[in-house]
Amino acid sequence: MKKSLRFLSALCVMTLMLAALAACGGSKPASTSDGSSTTPDTSKESAAASKDVPTLTWWTIGGQVPNNFSKAIDAMNAYTAEKIGVKIDIKVASWGEWDTKMNTIVNTGEPFDIMFTNSGKYSKQVAMGAFADITDLVQSETPDLYKLIPEKVWEGTKIGGKYYSVPTYKDSALTQYWVFDDKHVQKYKYRYQSDENIAGSG
Repeated sequence: MKKSLRFLSALCVMTLMLAALAACGGSKPASTSDGSSTTPDTSKESAAASKDVPTLTWWTIGGQVPNNFSKAIDAMNAYTAEKIGVKIDIKVASWGEWDTKMNTIVNTGEPFDIMFTNSGKYSKQVAMGAFADITDLVQSETPDLYKLIPEKVWEGTKIGGKYYSVPTYKDSALTQYWVFDDKHVQKYKYRYQSDENIAGSG
């Protein structure tokens, strides 16, 4: 149960990351006339407090991480530790190794808290017990998230009537459009703004 709650809390992390990075600038500590800092040393207190904050392992897929990736994660974790009581250890598998890496993790039972998946692997991973049932939790613990994503998109993640993942909202947006070569439009006087022309085109 605790693991599922932490999973749901971490769904907000990527959005919070942007806020954390925006707040990284901060201000310099005030100084006295002799140049010494007036800011108390809280590093030991922070270190002790950080031990009580759980760190979730998040496997995702992507290309080469930027040079300042670890710095960004540190800033994000400082923010999320305070706001939602968790930190994230983001592990990135390259596009080429992701398939093999995720298979190994699931098959060997290597611990993780969040994992990117796709339609080709999702149902199999659920059958193997890789993902927790979050049907009730996602509605009771993150009602705003549940309402944000269209019901039809949620339905697409159901297996056996239950939710085991949070769908990517971008996948609910699809636009159909036509592209016309201007020289042919001009030559044949094609009325591309006419629905009748588009429907009748072959």
